Amino acid sequence: MKKSFDYEEKKKKELEWYNSLENQSEKKGFIRKILYSPIFWSNERREYSYSYGKRRMFDFINRKIDKKVERLLIAPVGYGDDYGYVKDFAKHIYGIDLSEKATKYCPKEISIKIGDILNTEYPNNYFDIIVSSLFFHHIVSVGFVPYLNEFNRILKEGGLFVILDFSKLYPLNAFTKPIKKICQNPFAEIEDEEPFRPKFLLESLEKTNFVDINWEGANFSHCSIPIPIAKVINFLTEPIINNKFLSRFAWLVLYSARKN
Repeated sequence: MKKSFDYEEKKKKELEWYNSLENQSEKKGFIRKILYSPIFWSNERREYSYSYGKRRMFDFINRKIDKKVERLLIAPVGYGDDYGYVKDFAKHIYGIDLSEKATKYCPKEISIKIGDILNTEYPNNYFDIIVSSLFFHHIVSVGFVPYLNEFNRILKEGGLFVILDFSKLYPLNAFTKPIKKICQNPFAEIEDEEPFRPKFLLESLEKTNFVDINWEGANFSHCSIPIPIAKVINFLTEPIINNKFLSRFAWLVLYSARKN
């Protein structure tokens, strides 16, 4: 963990963020109201942005296992949205999250633990697969290595670790980053959350003794892009998802590694 970092304060802010997610469109601020208006936001658009990336995550995992495993962990589990994409891969699905409020919405089939991913208290070598979706951009300020060490500890030897997260190199970030600074966080993000360069995570995985490290693009269509354009982007970028140079510019990137 980075020196002089107040981790307890960080966790407090994460919980406050969870508690403020509902009714974001009603928050004050002219820019925020525009960004959460139908011009830029709708649940249907998620199908071609977030959900599209998670469907790619399903395919990604499916290519890497040949049979149903015993235990899979979703970390963090949040509202349980990832369950539908991973439930077929394991006999038992587990989830851990700081927010008890968020986990109340999880499917009852998930074995829930309220706790800190930095200290999960699960046994050593316990999980066959760990899936961490849209989490690492929350901990750039903390550093990836402490979390990766904990994931490595609870993963079985040869177990699969899968990450889905945002790339700092996505071209649209050139516009969204200044908007966030100028307009006092209209995207309702945590103060220190930010996308990161794929290289940063890849190097951290190597430092924590993960092996068989792979990555590819998941989705090039931002959640604010209108559906007709998003469909075209998804169609045109499908052939380049495995291109190591171009996939680093995706909005969402998929990573996999195994415990040595």
